[in-house]
Amino acid sequence: MNFNFSGTWTSLDGYTRMTTKTPDDIANARILIVDDNSMSRKLIEFGLAREGYAPISASSGEEALEMLARLPADLMFLDLMMDGMSGMDVLAAVAANPALTNLSVVVVSGVEDTELADQCIAAGAVDFLSKPVRADVLRDITADLLAGRPPAAGGAEAADTGEDAGAAISALPLFEPARVAQMCEDYGNDTVAEFITRFERKAAGLRGAIVDGAGPDSRAAAVIAVHTLKGGARSFGLIRLAALARDIERAFEAGENATAEAQAAALDRHFDASLESLRNYAQDL
Repeated sequence: MNFNFSGTWTSLDGYTRMTTKTPDDIANARILIVDDNSMSRKLIEFGLAREGYAPISASSGEEALEMLARLPADLMFLDLMMDGMSGMDVLAAVAANPALTNLSVVVVSGVEDTELADQCIAAGAVDFLSKPVRADVLRDITADLLAGRPPAAGGAEAADTGEDAGAAISALPLFEPARVAQMCEDYGNDTVAEFITRFERKAAGLRGAIVDGAGPDSRAAAVIAVHTLKGGARSFGLIRLAALARDIERAFEAGENATAEAQAAALDRHFDASLESLRNYAQDL
């Protein structure tokens, strides 16, 4: 891991080895996507496949390390917050394994925190991208890293999500069509329509886990559910729903149970209208 946060290579050792790769080596590179959110995995898989790569994927950190033990990869896109082994745990395991010296790790996260991005870079990641990752950013950073160039994408700053922390939730739009329009341009209408259908099916279960988990019982499932819902809502331009999920997630992290419960109730109130806005747009795809 030879890239630092300023965007320069601190050592030429791994860099020199990477630059010896031929175009065929790059085209046949082994790319691993690690995320417990199936939609996030599929979006990155689809974007890479469209560029001619053949990525593989893992739904947990444990599975990823097992796969890497069998055959090391060239590049890994790694989610941070996963059920079980976290992305930071995976980064630590990769850094401690001499057999994975040439593995470039790009962290992909729905957490908008530049301090966290710094921590990931210090732990060995070469870059930090905010979800949802645009197709052109994914294409460019993959090409740069596989060719042995420092990544030009530079995703370590928080993405502009449109979720103004200072604005009242009711003042935020239910739906921002530009997000879905960009996805359609990146991946095609049919693919996006399929992703929307998958998200709708999963969202109801996530909603239930969040509302139930904000009560007096265990919150473990709710923490994962709200993080997953936040990522999906952002991907599809459901600004108000994403902001509510973000606030619930922060309340859970701070141990503010009463706040989390109140915000979960607000999410429940806005949920149906948000999904209906997306559904109406999807009908024309």
